[in-house]
Amino acid sequence: MSENQNNVIDIKKLPTADNALIWYAAVLPFLSLFFDYYCMNKYHGMLLWGLTIILRILACYWDNKRLIKLGMWKDDKIAVEVFFPVIYIIKRNTWLKRPATAVVVAAACFAFAFISNGFIKNLLATDETYCSYVSQYYSSYITNLPSDDNLIYNDDDILDTIIKKHCYGKSYSGNVEKVVDYEHECIDKEHFVTAKATLDGENLEITFKLDYDGYVYLGMEITSVSLGGTELQGEERDTLLKEMFMYETAEE
Repeated sequence: MSENQNNVIDIKKLPTADNALIWYAAVLPFLSLFFDYYCMNKYHGMLLWGLTIILRILACYWDNKRLIKLGMWKDDKIAVEVFFPVIYIIKRNTWLKRPATAVVVAAACFAFAFISNGFIKNLLATDETYCSYVSQYYSSYITNLPSDDNLIYNDDDILDTIIKKHCYGKSYSGNVEKVVDYEHECIDKEHFVTAKATLDGENLEITFKLDYDGYVYLGMEITSVSLGGTELQGEERDTLLKEMFMYETAEE
């Protein structure tokens, strides 16, 4: 009886491989998107995603090393797949016959992070993309509006709506014939977008220079304003910009 008891294997004492490092490698790209929001330039982006790549590889490396130590890997060499975390997770799941949940999460997080980070967005950017940075954002993104202690940014509407209401009346309600045209131009790697509308029967053009380094969009500045073919300067320009993009602060 005693001899039989000595031959009994306690399952709880068998080596096991948990999925902690694998889950870390799987969800890290998605978590990095949260920190991506706080990146202020392309160098922050390089640091963030560089660390993300390195940490994912290290997580897979240490997981694979642990499996080898436990005798739960097919050989005693570190798998080349650790440098490609999603592929490693697929191979690991297949070898250990684990549920496919981690594989699905890893693939989804990687795909979402890949298409959402600033570098890929820059590669896929078109003229419409840059025009949208002007038309779909708010007055507070304009960094050089005239200074006036009695006025604040008009952020009730996006810029496209503000320009339309200013040019075509506050009752503007989407008349397709009264639109603002946007043109994008890249000069010496700097992006300019010109908004064109009609004000009191004269052509109005406002050119914006985007604060965009190929990764992060931080705002824009107005470089020129022309009405009826004449570029506005000084007080005349400031008055138009105040009327269009700013309004009086509420009295206390």
